[in-house]
Amino acid sequence: MSDQAQQITKRLALIDQYLLFRGQVSRADLINHFDIGIATASRTLKEYRAKFPDNMEYSVSDRSYVSASQFKSAYEHNVSQALALIAYGLEIREIEGARFGQAGPAPFSAPLSSDVVSYVTRAMVGGKPVDIEYASGSSGGTKRTIIPHSLFQGGGAWYIRAFDALRLEYRTFRLSRVRSAENSKESLTRFRGKPDTEWENQITLTLAPHPRRENQEALREDLGLNDKPVKNVTTNAVTAGFVLIDLRVDCSPEGALNPYEYHLRLMNLHELRNVESMKIAPGFNDA
Repeated sequence: MSDQAQQITKRLALIDQYLLFRGQVSRADLINHFDIGIATASRTLKEYRAKFPDNMEYSVSDRSYVSASQFKSAYEHNVSQALALIAYGLEIREIEGARFGQAGPAPFSAPLSSDVVSYVTRAMVGGKPVDIEYASGSSGGTKRTIIPHSLFQGGGAWYIRAFDALRLEYRTFRLSRVRSAENSKESLTRFRGKPDTEWENQITLTLAPHPRRENQEALREDLGLNDKPVKNVTTNAVTAGFVLIDLRVDCSPEGALNPYEYHLRLMNLHELRNVESMKIAPGFNDA
């Protein structure tokens, strides 16, 4: 395949990815990804539509192309890469050439289903409800209607933050536990004005080298500490526990965890006892 043909295929695949996971795509999306002109972006969209006429249609109100009701993905997509683009605006792709790192371990969890995940992400982008079957760790399999509003990654897994019509509150759902999903007929418009206070609540995690670790100066350099005793990390209340897991921070009241496994210690534990996600933080207890 020629370089030009490869470029065209990449652009068509990106259009397909946007339609699958976001439900819409515009010329600006192609321009941002490929640094191409307006004319080339328009021509690529027309080419996709000509090649896959049942997959998209133009929405005058949205001023963009949207997934048609009979949309069927024409390409295979990496779900995690698609989620990184939606959540953080990160485009992750492999580049040919010399490599000097060890390949990461094979994923130990079940792969995410693009069919299931795309229903959830399209609902999130469109601000609409979606019906899911969810394998809860506490209550087993349940059917729920949710309105998702945000994505995040923690501990190597992807999570969705959504309003749960069953519990009438905002909850965090692990995407790998969503067994099935489909568009919901319920409007749930009466809940849209209710804020997700946990998601909006910005909190500070005060971190310091674990006091029982040797070579404190090296740990201080790791944190970029020059003339300050601690490092403050800002996150929200929903993701705080996940951040502390990823950073391997000792959150026990007495700093009792192995300092060679958890080389940092949380110094403002007393300020965070009522934060819901702290329940999963290493060593935390609310006693």
